[in-house]
Amino acid sequence: MVLFCRLRTAIVILGFNALIKAQNREQAPLVAVADNSTCEQPSYQVHIFSTSPLVIYLTDFISPSERQQLQSLAADTFTKSSVVDADGHASHHAVRSSESTALPPSELVDCLHQRALAFQGLDAAAAARLEPLQLVRYSAGGHYHFHTDWFTSPSQATASQGGNRATSFFAYVSVGEGTIGGGTSFPLLEAPREGTWCRWVDCDAERDKGAVFRPIEGSAVFWENLGKDGAGDVRTLHAGEPVVMGSKIGMNIWTRQAALRDDIRSGKP
Repeated sequence: MVLFCRLRTAIVILGFNALIKAQNREQAPLVAVADNSTCEQPSYQVHIFSTSPLVIYLTDFISPSERQQLQSLAADTFTKSSVVDADGHASHHAVRSSESTALPPSELVDCLHQRALAFQGLDAAAAARLEPLQLVRYSAGGHYHFHTDWFTSPSQATASQGGNRATSFFAYVSVGEGTIGGGTSFPLLEAPREGTWCRWVDCDAERDKGAVFRPIEGSAVFWENLGKDGAGDVRTLHAGEPVVMGSKIGMNIWTRQAALRDDIRSGKP
């Protein structure tokens, strides 16, 4: 079955889930446009990769001008990325080799947040559930070993912290010319081996890597981190594949289950 339509209002995820269960991976894309005249409205395309867990590949999610602005905003602010242990302590670790930065509020950041909320069927009031927008820069050799975005320690997902990370967007802001590697792999998801998906997924990747999404500028991967019971879904285990040659800059947008404290939203916990 082929489904193609243009949406002028937000996609409501609950209804969207019911709709996409009848679709297969080779369908033509949906096109979603955020209904907000003060922000750019890129006609991004929605490609449903998996319904359980819900994993969606979005092409043209960030416009060229937005990508340039993001890099300008982040210039000279990157610092070595850290990982957080079960006790909430951040440290540098070999499992993660990159630089990251949290962007302060701005018109562009607000527009991207609105787009992420609208895609999930959430209104502007839900902005309190969003963590600070994060950019991550990977140079040659940069990587992030297998991990989940949802927290395994209850101490990091308390009610005062907004609960756990319900959903994730990982978008590709910049991919250097001639870059090799740097895909986003989900080892517990089955990878296609032929067909349309090979444009966005490495169909020749080793099978133990599962589905490896190609780093394509402007595109993004969206997924739900939690099951219906609110527990973390282990199938969302993923990794930033090593950049063999070149560089990439990615963008994380995380939505919590509930509102975050103001100090966390400000990026200064």
